Amino acid sequence: LAYAPDWDPSERSYSHLTLDLSHAATAQCSALDLVQRWGERLTHIHLTDGSGSFRDEHLMPGQGGQHAWQVVREAVQGGFRGDVVLEVNTRRLSGPRERRVALSRSLVETRQAIADALACTTRTDGD
Repeated sequence: LAYAPDWDPSERSYSHLTLDLSHAATAQCSALDLVQRWGERLTHIHLTDGSGSFRDEHLMPGQGGQHAWQVVREAVQGGFRGDVVLEVNTRRLSGPRERRVALSRSLVETRQAIADALACTTRTDGD
């Protein structure tokens, strides 16, 4: 997990890496850069977002600066077939209905990003 700017698992020999987009934001790292550097070692994504503050915000994907949907598309197009877990903080939402709506929207957008990436990969492979 990327979290502290001075600790980078990219340089280690770990065969499986987890990318948490909120932790990347807190560490002032680009999640998209990590996806590209980690390649097939990326096996798990904690899909969330962050503004880059010192707080581990776990914003809804797309509400911060980590380009969450682009990260998902890039990972899938690069061969990622691991797990994607929506890891968000919903405490600021007004109640159960608003939480359900926000979580449902994130699920739909996540599935769409994966489908788009797979479609692009299929078109590229079929050429």
